Amino acid sequence: MDNKKIALIVLAILLVVGGVYGAMRLVGPMTPEEELMQAEKNTSNLDSYSVALEMDIDFEGLEESPDFLFSGNADYDRIEKAVWAEGTLEMSMEGLAANLGASLTYVDDDLYGRVETFPYMALPFGADQVDMITQNDILLMENISEQADLVLAGLAMEMEVEPFTIEDVFEKSEELSERMWREGVISVKDTEEDELDTGPAKKYTLEMDAEKMTDFYLEIVEDYEIMELLGVELTEEERQDLIEEMTDEMKESYEDMEMYAWVQDDYLVRMEVVSATDFSEEDFGEMQEVEGVPESIVVKMVMEYSNFNEEFNIEAPEEYITLEEVMEEFQFLPDFEVDQIDLEQ
Repeated sequence: MDNKKIALIVLAILLVVGGVYGAMRLVGPMTPEEELMQAEKNTSNLDSYSVALEMDIDFEGLEESPDFLFSGNADYDRIEKAVWAEGTLEMSMEGLAANLGASLTYVDDDLYGRVETFPYMALPFGADQVDMITQNDILLMENISEQADLVLAGLAMEMEVEPFTIEDVFEKSEELSERMWREGVISVKDTEEDELDTGPAKKYTLEMDAEKMTDFYLEIVEDYEIMELLGVELTEEERQDLIEEMTDEMKESYEDMEMYAWVQDDYLVRMEVVSATDFSEEDFGEMQEVEGVPESIVVKMVMEYSNFNEEFNIEAPEEYITLEEVMEEFQFLPDFEVDQIDLEQ
């Protein structure tokens, strides 16, 4: 498949999800949009809360299609500025399955990680190497905010623009979200009473103006040089051809996108986005001669919020190894394979 097209589609989905979430905070009073704004603000201003995320990716139109399911949970302590998260990616196809699980801890502006589960299959790693990453916490990065600002400063220099920081990125994100709502890109289509496992809730059905969203997205791609950031090198003619090719497909995809939000006791408790992208055989480039290319890719993402103001004990690990130690160990891989290693703990 054309990697440029896939990268832009993924970015478009993330932009929509971010816009739906952020735009809730930035609209006028006494409207369904205002209710969502206040509910999101109430949730984000809690001392602490948990988020559960599930993303299911289905390739439709294939007799034997791969299944990808990502599920994760995170505890966020706003007062201590600490986060603990875990996630698992499950992959399966034609009776074969592999799981990869990991956890992350962010505390005191340092980030630690740990591999919890490793794919149950033949791997080009030695047992000692596998034990190293599954039995130890790993210091991934110190002083993340400072490191992020350094990366952004280098990026700004490369793009020949004014330097910007991670705080600037967050502020710009809110500005873009406000524009999406103010310019009528996203609005509330309907509301209804619903029943969740936790009790009664108000469900908001959101709708998107596909043409406005496409124009807005393409403007962002151009203004912020997104393709350059993704490392996509194109001539001006190739860029224009890609944009023209994407426009109709994006409009169709946005028209079919489903978006919902649930509010319970004045708190945002659930969001759901379903996006379907249709493909033709031509979209798969050299693979178009391969029998059985998917007709479409359907992505369903669900986020649920819970454990409001619960006390989380998020601490840095007392003992850990560094990412440099891991990279040094994995630089020279053995020539043999270790078959059937079960590392699920």
